[in-house]
Amino acid sequence: MKEKATIVFSDRKIAYEGDIEDGFLNGNGTLYYHDTQTIQYEGEWRRNLPEGVGKAFRPDGTLWYEGSWKAGLREGRGKDYDENGTLKYEGEWKGNLPEGQGIKYHPSGKPWYEGSFKAGEADGYGKAYFEDGPVAYDGLWRNGIRHGLGKLYGAEGHLEYFGPWKDGEIWEEEQKANTEPAAESFIESKQKVLTHYEGAPGLLSSGELIVEITACLTPHFLPLSDTDENWNPFVATLKQFETNPQLRYEDSVLKGYYDSYPRENLQQAFLLPTRTELKPFWDLKPHAKFPLPWSKPEAYARSLLKKGFLRYNDKALQANDQNVGEMARMVVELCLNRPFSTWVPNYPPQVVTDMNHPVFFEYGPVPENQGEAIFRKLVRVYESVRTIGYLPGLFPERPISGTLLLAKSRYRFVAESGFFLLSALSALGCQTVAAVLSPESDGIVERDQLPELPFVKTGVYTEEVANILFDHAFLSFKEKLAGR
Repeated sequence: MKEKATIVFSDRKIAYEGDIEDGFLNGNGTLYYHDTQTIQYEGEWRRNLPEGVGKAFRPDGTLWYEGSWKAGLREGRGKDYDENGTLKYEGEWKGNLPEGQGIKYHPSGKPWYEGSFKAGEADGYGKAYFEDGPVAYDGLWRNGIRHGLGKLYGAEGHLEYFGPWKDGEIWEEEQKANTEPAAESFIESKQKVLTHYEGAPGLLSSGELIVEITACLTPHFLPLSDTDENWNPFVATLKQFETNPQLRYEDSVLKGYYDSYPRENLQQAFLLPTRTELKPFWDLKPHAKFPLPWSKPEAYARSLLKKGFLRYNDKALQANDQNVGEMARMVVELCLNRPFSTWVPNYPPQVVTDMNHPVFFEYGPVPENQGEAIFRKLVRVYESVRTIGYLPGLFPERPISGTLLLAKSRYRFVAESGFFLLSALSALGCQTVAAVLSPESDGIVERDQLPELPFVKTGVYTEEVANILFDHAFLSFKEKLAGR
């Protein structure tokens, strides 16, 4: 029987209010963030998951998605907004990704791409537009790049090329594009790789991986499990909180960890079990933003541009495709020809100005209120998952994404986002979690692939260091400490 009810957190703040049926969130209801008490989701529910029509909001109250849901994921028609309230995408969704007909927008609000999508990427027929409005490309796409018959236009509107494309490039072959054998999709190619590894995680057609939490690592290879040979201060803190709900940050495992484990350089940040000075880690400060061997130069370049690292006339350069391409080439040259300390950005912990949005730091020291903010968010996410359950579709800002490392019968998932959620799930005893492959790397990395990776092939990393780092990902926390 359906009835109105209110569910509260342990401190009596409202977690959910709305329809309940047979013990499930069923019907219409509103889910709230713990600290801010702002609305997290309002709309239709079915068996504890958003299903039907609903809206999801950020902790500051801004709308990030409105539209259809199915089993907690965005599915049907919907609109996606950025943190400034600007429409990013509107159209059809499937499995939490754009699929079907839709429109992606430039930050200015003008259309960037209009057409067919598959698994979140432009796929099929569609048009791409310059930011000031004119059509840039009109034709066929596959996996987000131009592939098939299409027209390329200049900024002034004149036709520059009409003909076949292959993998984003003009196809010089005389044979027709429509006679080309169908190429594997990105998902199919990755699924084929995984079939060669016993015990590898499954990759769904939606692009999601089902990974074991015991195989998950932070960006600096701190295991996200707290069992057997592993230890994690964030998970240990949540277990401590479970036995003492009145726990304060100053009495927490996390505070002791931050105070006791400072680092002098990036190599120490990885707890690498070797006293050999490994380039480039030994030369970099502990919070340096530096790519791992399997990172894409373009992705690293884009992150530097977004952080305002490159400036002209005291203005940050835009992270558009042209600047990213030029910066990617420059990154390799800088790595090879200039001391890292002269140009690699370093982002040490600072005093927090927004307690609801702290940066996740894997080691100390950190300012007192930064540690307090991390502790509070950790507990907040934990209580939310424990009270309401894990709803993947309601964690849009920091989905669990990362790079999968494959080695014979074992694998490791090096996460690049979703750390608070992973810590909470681990503390609650969850065995597996849904994640996506990172666009910052090739997504899946095999050992014999290391010599051909861009940062290894160009000499930024030696093959020896790349292999040491790869092997290090498979060591437990205790093994890392024992080798120091």
